[in-house]
Order: sequence, then C-alpha cells, then structure tokens
Amino acid sequence: MNEYQYYPKILSMIDYLNSLNYEYYGIIDENVYLIYHDFLKQIKNLQNVFIVQASEENKSLTTYASICSDLLFHKVTTDTVILNIGGGVVTDLGAYVASTYKRGCPFINIPTTLLAQVDAAIGYKCGLNHDNVKNAIGTYAKPLTILSCHEFLLSLKDIDILNGKVEMLKMALCYNPALIDKINIYHLDTIKAFNDIKTSVVKIDLKGANERQVLNYGHTIGHAIEELELLPHGISVAMGMYLIETDAMRPIIQKHLQTIGIDIQKELTSIEPLNLYQLCELIKNDKKRHQDGYHIIRLKEVGTPIIENIQIEALEERLSHV
Repeated sequence: MNEYQYYPKILSMIDYLNSLNYEYYGIIDENVYLIYHDFLKQIKNLQNVFIVQASEENKSLTTYASICSDLLFHKVTTDTVILNIGGGVVTDLGAYVASTYKRGCPFINIPTTLLAQVDAAIGYKCGLNHDNVKNAIGTYAKPLTILSCHEFLLSLKDIDILNGKVEMLKMALCYNPALIDKINIYHLDTIKAFNDIKTSVVKIDLKGANERQVLNYGHTIGHAIEELELLPHGISVAMGMYLIETDAMRPIIQKHLQTIGIDIQKELTSIEPLNLYQLCELIKNDKKRHQDGYHIIRLKEVGTPIIENIQIEALEERLSHV
C-alpha cells in the first residue's frame, strides 16, 4: 500500500477504500459530513461514525474520551480501520485515538483541507491541545495510507485555502524556492511536491531533533498569536515568519506573502499593539522550547534556513521591533 495516494474525484477514492474490504469506523468533520454525506455513505463497511465539530477547542481530552467511549459502546475491534476524514484537527485527533485505543489500531487519514493535505496530516504527528497549549499531549503514529482528493478542496472558503498556501510558502522558502510560483495553482502534482519535501525531512528526523525543526518556521510565534488573537492559522504563521526575521529579510518575506494574498503590514496593524508579555508567556509553553533556550527558525537567505538558539529576552527584543 502506497504511503500517499492522490485522487481527482471522491468516488474514485471511495472505490479504492471499498476494494480493501476492511471494516471501517469514521471520525468525520461535521462540515465534510454535511456536504459530502451522499458520497461517504457509499463507503462499504463503514459501520459507525463520530461527527466532530472541527475547532481547536474540540482537539481535546474531552472529545478524545467521547470518541473512545463510542468505540467501546460499538465494540469496535483493533483490526477495524479508523478513517479520519477532515482537516488537521480531525486527522490529529483521530490519529491519536487510533494510536491509543486498546493500545492501537490501524487508521487512514483522508485530509479534506489544503492545509491538511500539504502539512497537518503528513509526518506522523498526532495529539491534543490542553490547558490552552497547542499539541501539549501527543505522540507519533503512522497511518496505513493518506488519501488526498482534490474535489474536497472545491468547497473550501478562501481563508481555508490561504491557510494551506502559507504552509506551502513556508516549505518553499526553506527547501525549494522554485515551488513558490506554483503555490497559487494547488493541483495534485503541486500537493505531491510538498508532500515529498516533508516526507524527506521526516525520514531523517522523525521527532524534530534537528532538521524537522525547520518545518516549524513561523510557528513558535505564530501559534502564540493564534491563541492570543484568535486569528486563522495561516495569518498567524505568516506573522510568525515575518516577525522572527531580521530587518534585512523582512521585506523579502513581505513580498512573498503578498504573492499569495497576504498584506502582512495590514494584518499586523490590525492587532497592534502586540501584548509582548502575554505573547512570551504563551511561547514559554511551546514545544520547541529547550533547556538551553528556544530553537527558532529563520532564513539566512531564501532557500537557506538556519536554526538559532535564543533566550526569551532576545526573542522579546526582536518582537518589539515590528
């Protein structure tokens, strides 16, 4: 079974699922279920489903426990394949359920947002938020396969597409600048190119001891802004990419963000003034924090990321120069 599989149409993806003859249990995004119910009911042997309202608040221990209770109620066995159908919240949550329910059962990720197809559902990470800290609880689990279908992207809102484009830009700026021009044309071959980047990084550094940290570019500050200002993930990460950079690199990042539709100066103005104390308090719980400081990612130049170790005081100083 190939690790990644790509489909232009939902029905062709469902034909593949039906050919496997597994018993399935579905953890499904509420919006996906409402829009694509007629398609999803054609999955043979999909015995039961748990519908999730896909918000960060529901990527929680409470929702996790509810799903486990439902699995137990329906007497789901460990050879049943869990289908995680939705965006990053559902694939993170569902994979964590699958990796821990009765010590683990197989699962397939079916990401339905651009963000999930290029990033969130890729790389074996899964987990939950806790006490207002993103991904405070989690582990690594490998799905049987990941099925990306372009048809799901046609029903997304503009902001959902933008969230994915920011993650694509992050990877292109760090690893392959030639892909920047392809971000606005997010066909399956483009998605595959970004999957190849992330997969190559994960293969050499699963748990982020070194190279995988580069994929956190923009996220240390971005996650804190997302939590503090309740902004979309993509806008928050875009701000994180811009703010972490030196004065020399900021105009270059601004230019590339503009090409995917983000006016970073306008976005920053909308949240001024930044509450540096609250922002840094949230950053102190970030998983990229180490005993010797914070491992932050910035660009020496486009295509050349560097991992820099700094203290919170130096980070606060950098953030003060918006």
